[in-house]
Amino acid sequence: MAVALLIVGLGSAGGPLSVALAQRAGTDNVPAVSSVALSQPAESMAVADNHLVLGGEGCTTIDVSPVSLAQRAVHASCPPGGGVSIESLAGAPYVRLRITWGPVSDAIQTEHIDPVTGRPTVGPVLITLPNWGWIHSGGVVVGGGSIWIYGGPQLLELSARSGALEHRFVVRAGTDPLLVAGPTGAWITPGVFGGSECNSTCRLYHVAPGASQVSVAMSTPGLGDEWLTLSGHTVVVDVVSITSVGYIQKLKGLDVVSGRTVFDTTAYMLPGPTFAGYGYLVVGSSDGLLTLSELRPRGRTPTTVSCANGAPVGVVRINPTTGAQSEVAVLAKRAVKRDCSTVPLIGGQAVVYDDALYFLSDPTSQAHFPLSRLVRVRL
Repeated sequence: MAVALLIVGLGSAGGPLSVALAQRAGTDNVPAVSSVALSQPAESMAVADNHLVLGGEGCTTIDVSPVSLAQRAVHASCPPGGGVSIESLAGAPYVRLRITWGPVSDAIQTEHIDPVTGRPTVGPVLITLPNWGWIHSGGVVVGGGSIWIYGGPQLLELSARSGALEHRFVVRAGTDPLLVAGPTGAWITPGVFGGSECNSTCRLYHVAPGASQVSVAMSTPGLGDEWLTLSGHTVVVDVVSITSVGYIQKLKGLDVVSGRTVFDTTAYMLPGPTFAGYGYLVVGSSDGLLTLSELRPRGRTPTTVSCANGAPVGVVRINPTTGAQSEVAVLAKRAVKRDCSTVPLIGGQAVVYDDALYFLSDPTSQAHFPLSRLVRVRL
């Protein structure tokens, strides 16, 4: 499918919408929240050269100034046809991913872009996956000078400068794993959707920089993990378990240097395992980790049987040093759908920029994309 990039400011069709808010507990500060209808639906968003970038269908690239919100077309470009997709990789400016979609299997390669001529050189096939295997692979992560690709059970480490294969590891992370990377290497764990690999004990795997083998950084009872992220010197994972009273979630923080557990707390304000399979998105910022969640019933994590459709949806902050959760803002119905299946953010749908959380939403749809609304929450 051809991919378009569209930058949308609050001056787009539909006009800004003021949203009723709840105050931060214990303060007089009320975050400013507004939302706007998009002139065309979008599927993903990112920040590039101090602009917000929204991606959707078509071949148009437009950007917007975060100061004036003025929109400007940048270029028109489409990936080649014939069952080939080309993906740019943030953090690897001279490497692109090349996916050849076949009738039975899909082949993954890289292209190295000559920084002088701009001409691409296609590398060898790195891995071949059954159809749909790539969609459930965990995608591509760039961090610490490496590109990481998982195609179970293989975890590939490539150079972020050239795209050349550096190491090939074997990791039993199942279907739809969670993968993050940074200066301390790569971290990967089974997600809830592919949690059969846990066998009642979920493992967080770690590949240190320059390592020739995978180590187990943490083992904990569980069905799988809801999300995984790096924040400074801490890797944070949301572990889902089931008990006689239903699902429970624990947030666990692990110091990436010492390997010791720095916190282990109940996830009492976060999306429950109703959302298994999405690996919902937690966005990192200087204000902590941010996500969306239903805010009722209070004091208890929603589960597959108690998730409260129609309850208020709020922005929740997670303290990355303690795991403590707090409510930042409550969103109006016109900004986000109050439905357990559509509340959580998923990969690529949100960014934090200039002390504000931006995320894509669609109050009228039960799908996660394309999405028709852009919401901004000042932090």
